[in-house]
Amino acid sequence: MTTKSKINIKKAFVSAAAIVLAGLSVYTVRTDLNVYVTHYSMMSDKVTDHMRIVQISDFHNDHLLGSKMLEKAREESPDIIVITGDFIDKIRTDIPYALETAESLAEIAPVYYVPGNHESTVSSYDGFKDALIQCGIIMPGSDPVKADAGIDLYGINDPYFVSVDGHNGKAVIRDSLTGITPDSSRYSILLSHRPEAFEEYVSSGFDLVFTGHAHGGQFRLPGIGGIYAPGQGLLPEYDAGEFNAGDTTMIVSRGIGKSILPLKIGNPPELVVLDIAPLT
Repeated sequence: MTTKSKINIKKAFVSAAAIVLAGLSVYTVRTDLNVYVTHYSMMSDKVTDHMRIVQISDFHNDHLLGSKMLEKAREESPDIIVITGDFIDKIRTDIPYALETAESLAEIAPVYYVPGNHESTVSSYDGFKDALIQCGIIMPGSDPVKADAGIDLYGINDPYFVSVDGHNGKAVIRDSLTGITPDSSRYSILLSHRPEAFEEYVSSGFDLVFTGHAHGGQFRLPGIGGIYAPGQGLLPEYDAGEFNAGDTTMIVSRGIGKSILPLKIGNPPELVVLDIAPLT
């Protein structure tokens, strides 16, 4: 092969790589500016009527996606909305915008909210929490909050509220769940920010757990899934989607916004919609 031929092959390779990268960049930007809906469905002999639940996680005060998120939530006509943490962002904290968005969600359906690790680091969180409650947002805890269709909702704070360095997250969650005994005759739902404590949720006997935090693994590759998630590291087991063990199902949202890392690849913003129906 002549030197000229080798140079032409290299130029062709570089050109092809540039085209692929440019296409990937355009695709990533376009998908990052939209909110996509993922539907799940399940049945249970514990629920007495159909219930549609919209889950929002890791919103991170995203001004670009707030209106689109609200539009998608309205279109789904949920019976309830659950928020599983990091609604605000420790870097781009905008409490008035977060409150405005939460109030708009509450106009769609009753909203149940638990905080994530970002809420734990924001000094104004206590005031934000009080304002949320004043506008009708429900903050479930260790005592069940009864909803329609025979559903009980529970909630726990992110481990960062207890452990300032975030270590021993599973142990903190295990302690948080101590003393919570779901009523086996009712359908129990736990709201928690962290998916990596799935074994603890299963041991506690919840029927359904909504979580987020993993951001879908940030970068997702076909056949591999997420590349990295906080609290789980490389190739996280619980990056996104539905997980089942025993009698417990966990839904992990990929989330809406972004925080420290400004880019997600193969991982568009996600609004989760779950339909639960009686077992007939």
